[in-house]
Amino acid sequence: MRADSGFATPELYELCEKRQNFYVIRLKSNRNLGKIAEQFVSIDDQQDWDKKEVRYASALYQAKSWTHSRRLCIKSTREATELIARHEFIITNSSEKLSAEAVFQTYSKRDTMENYIKEAKMDFISIKPIALVF
Repeated sequence: MRADSGFATPELYELCEKRQNFYVIRLKSNRNLGKIAEQFVSIDDQQDWDKKEVRYASALYQAKSWTHSRRLCIKSTREATELIARHEFIITNSSEKLSAEAVFQTYSKRDTMENYIKEAKMDFISIKPIALVF
């Protein structure tokens, strides 16, 4: 199951886990997640500030409302000439065998499906009604 942050609830995670369904669900950023993500961002003397950097990581994370910890996947993007990375977060029950980058690729397929749905809706809207003559 792929879902955006509007569906990020402990009840949904637990339902998926109970039914042994695989899930990738985006999380809204917060201070605690930001602190975790910053642990994986490193800057050294050889930093090439003119190139975009994208880094992936994963860690165990447990929010206060959760009964146990879950795998948190992190995507940190620093645009060329920027100093600070932007972080994105996904919670998943996938094993570590699936890289954090692959988890984000799986999640991004959700956007593709939404685009197909939007296109179909727009096609229906653009269809002009025809007059039937009996």
